Amino acid sequence: MGAKMGSRLGKRLKNIFLTGLAVIIPIGLTLYILFFIIDVMDGLLKIIPDRYEPDALLGFHVPGLGIIFTVLLILITGLITKSYDR
Repeated sequence: MGAKMGSRLGKRLKNIFLTGLAVIIPIGLTLYILFFIIDVMDGLLKIIPDRYEPDALLGFHVPGLGIIFTVLLILITGLITKSYDR
């Protein structure tokens, strides 16, 4: 009876582990991709000539501009995708 119970416990732990993995992997992958896109957006902002940089145009520093542009990119992508939904 002890081996059968251990086998059941092993199967249950394996199931719990795989369920946790099924949740963690998409979340981790999403965060990795978001941070990558934010980094790319920050890099793109660095190639703008100095006189056209948002800090120079606005007269003050806007922290998190890469995040703002990433959110806008995601919203525009969602808007375009939704237009094909009809």
